[in-house]
Order: sequence, then C-alpha cells, then structure tokens
Amino acid sequence: MIFCNKCGGLCSSRKQGEKTIFVCRCCRTEQTEKKGHVKACIICESIEKSEKKVSIFNEDIETKKLPTVKHGCPKCSNLKAVFWMKQTRASDEPPTRFYKCLKCGYISREYE
Repeated sequence: MIFCNKCGGLCSSRKQGEKTIFVCRCCRTEQTEKKGHVKACIICESIEKSEKKVSIFNEDIETKKLPTVKHGCPKCSNLKAVFWMKQTRASDEPPTRFYKCLKCGYISREYE
C-alpha cells in the first residue's frame, strides 16, 4: 500500500505505459513509484487504564431475598452462603456464579 505524500490518504495504482502511477483517493494527487523506496506507517493508540470500579454485587439487593446454599467459604470455612448469577463474559459463555458468605461477607466466584 502506498500513502499520499500530501495528505496521507491511501493511493490506488494504475499503469501508464511502463510506469505505475499512484493516485490519492482523497486529494487526487498523483505520484510515481520509486524503486526500492519503502514507506512504513505506524498507527498506535494509547489506552488509559480506568480507575472506575465495576460492582459485581448491588448492595441494594437484600441478601435475605437471595437463595441460601451450602458452599464453603475460602476465608472462614463457613458452609452457608447466598448466591446469584451474572453474565460477566461473552454471551456465548455460561454466567458466573457469585457466593457471599453469610458469616464474614466474603464474595467468591465460580466459573463453569
């Protein structure tokens, strides 16, 4: 691919006798092919890390309304927890199960 020297747009090529002419699709500037001349174009975009935290548990939901299950807490070894499911990955993957310990409040997750 050849880019325009004037505006940086992408050029299309056409033959004119033995020469190859490159015409800019944006500004219509014509330029000829230079043998052995290679141009590189590096496009980069910096992505800044967001400090915004995403909540996986809505504090407005009362834990009394969530189903209680027998699930071992990794922090305090309590066997009672409430659980809910949320789609955290792609839609073609199963949802993530979250467990909140009723004793210490620790939230653990389980993937299928």
